[in-house]
Amino acid sequence: MNVILHKGLILHNNFPNTRAETLDVAVSLAKIADVDRTLGDENVAVDEFQEAIKCLESLTLNANNTGLEQRRQSVLEFLRNQLKENQSSCA
Repeated sequence: MNVILHKGLILHNNFPNTRAETLDVAVSLAKIADVDRTLGDENVAVDEFQEAIKCLESLTLNANNTGLEQRRQSVLEFLRNQLKENQSSCA
């Protein structure tokens, strides 16, 4: 729950440090989703993976943030692969 509250605060601010924190929140959501998946809560995990994707897709970075952009892309790729994995196992 703290991640969700923290995410809400971050998304309503547009300060440079919050961009890195937004990435951290998305990674935390992915970790929580992975634990939920391991515990057999697949639907909850999918929701959390999707929430992390939304978080990262809404993040806007400029040319000065190449390191953050690379990390954002890497995490997005991981999250999308997790959702594809879920769709493959459900088919």
